[in-house]
Amino acid sequence: MPTILADVAFLAAPTFRSRAYAQAMSASAILPAAVLFLPGDDPVWRGPDEVSLDLVGDGHVSVFHPAETAWETLGPLVADRRTLADADVNNPDIVAVIADAPGDTIVYSGLGGVILGKALLGCGKRFLHIHGGYAPRYRGSTAF
Repeated sequence: MPTILADVAFLAAPTFRSRAYAQAMSASAILPAAVLFLPGDDPVWRGPDEVSLDLVGDGHVSVFHPAETAWETLGPLVADRRTLADADVNNPDIVAVIADAPGDTIVYSGLGGVILGKALLGCGKRFLHIHGGYAPRYRGSTAF
């Protein structure tokens, strides 16, 4: 039985990072109360179906299925899931939807190069944005 984090929502863009986050949540059976999907075309994966990594050399292997979208992973598992009308998280209509999302924390996995605006940062939510690199060895937003 998964644990639902009532105070957490996941804001996910169609990216490989969002796929990795969604799969990690699913694998750990710890799920957000809601998922807000930003619209757009998911990137196409042409590599292997499965990638296994032991990032720190401790024997704990993480398995990633790069072709599986965040929607495919979390859509069936999270009851409150919706695709937003616009990919611009700073659009006032989208800010209002995010402000009304369950919980007080948003795990943010948005589109590259987007800076969260003052209105969004002031909407009453805390934003958790994690870069995929295993620092200091692998740095940056796309290091995973």
